[in-house]
Amino acid sequence: MSARFSLGSAGRILPVRLKSVPVIFGLWMIAALFLPATAARAASTYTVTVLTDNTWSGNPNIFTGNAANCPANGIGSQCSLRDAITAADNDSGSAIVFAVTGTMYPQYVLAEITTSMNIVGPGANLLSISGSKRITPLGIPVPASATVRISGLTFVDGNDIDYVNGGAINTRIGTLQVSNCVFVNNSSGAGGAGGAIYNISGTVQV
Repeated sequence: MSARFSLGSAGRILPVRLKSVPVIFGLWMIAALFLPATAARAASTYTVTVLTDNTWSGNPNIFTGNAANCPANGIGSQCSLRDAITAADNDSGSAIVFAVTGTMYPQYVLAEITTSMNIVGPGANLLSISGSKRITPLGIPVPASATVRISGLTFVDGNDIDYVNGGAINTRIGTLQVSNCVFVNNSSGAGGAGGAIYNISGTVQV
């Protein structure tokens, strides 16, 4: 690269050659100093729009729903809580919110929570999840590095038949934070422990 306007000692215009690599590097360093850093990916939100639980396969070994019912940051007309958890399990750090109130009656244990997420209910007086005295609604086998936050919900009539322990919530390794929730009439299975929440080796903050 040449600059044609440098003056020599006799006033003559002399070509000045600059090595392109240092110049490019210098420009890159200036840009790095003054341009803002790339923003981190914003967490997705999945909105539950139905109280029903119509996407469980009926197989007691498969808890997942249909993630396609719950578009990220959008509104799906048939997005159940089972579907929303299934979607959020593939999108660590996302949030589940609710556009419904009333009581949910899951057909079976909801999709297991396997990554960090926030489940934000509209208020414990507005939305309940019932175990119908036959299931534990939430199983949370998250890894040690994961944190699950649950707020604004009531858990009622949870009764474990699969986990033995934990009538409403069974958590194993990661961190569970529960706030502004109500637990009513939950019980563990025969010989089990943890009527409302059972924790194996993780951290529970209530």
